[in-house]
Amino acid sequence: MRLRPLTASLDTRFATRSLHMTGVLRQFNNFDPSDELQPRIKKVIDPDNQTAGPFNNKLFKIADEPLYSAPATFQVALAKKSAFTLGLIGTYASYLFFHYPLLPDLGGYLALGLWIPFPLATHYLSPYVAKISRIYRRGEPETLENMTKDETVLIETISLIGRKPMCWIIHLKDLKVVNKRGGWANWEYTNPKTGDQHVFYVSESNGGFKMDRIWGITERNAGIDSGR
Repeated sequence: MRLRPLTASLDTRFATRSLHMTGVLRQFNNFDPSDELQPRIKKVIDPDNQTAGPFNNKLFKIADEPLYSAPATFQVALAKKSAFTLGLIGTYASYLFFHYPLLPDLGGYLALGLWIPFPLATHYLSPYVAKISRIYRRGEPETLENMTKDETVLIETISLIGRKPMCWIIHLKDLKVVNKRGGWANWEYTNPKTGDQHVFYVSESNGGFKMDRIWGITERNAGIDSGR
């Protein structure tokens, strides 16, 4: 009988284990913008509507290929969900400390400290942009003039606990380059009707030439002329 080489057996075993671990992580973190089979675009924040509602497929259509896909969306979503889960564990642990006389109350207060990573993750990771796609109005010819007139993009960020995407329909004329939150936010959107502001983080090294023009528009909106 012919025996399989030990190295081949180990490689197969490690590959199977790695594949299984990836599957477990993706089940734990079910938000993966790269999976087009998921019904990601359920609700959007539209400046013309002011509230979150269903995406208007009759009025808009999304480009087949995104302009930008973030490199660490899965990791950011997992970090936000992990911080929230850690806070829930701390809440349960503090309940045990406060309701059992044999346990010291000090442990309950220390357990509540497990909520500290959650506001930090919310503050620094909320601006992280997962995907940017161009939006077209249905019924209009896709000419260069129509495509560059009042350009609109769909910006997808990650929700509070990292489970679902938050989508924004934003006009490029309302976006500008900034440097806020210690470099964790580099785009700022200003609502032209209310003056409310919201920040985003977009990796400048991703997107290639498709994003160069978008970056040029946001820089000129901020009064910066870098030659883009």
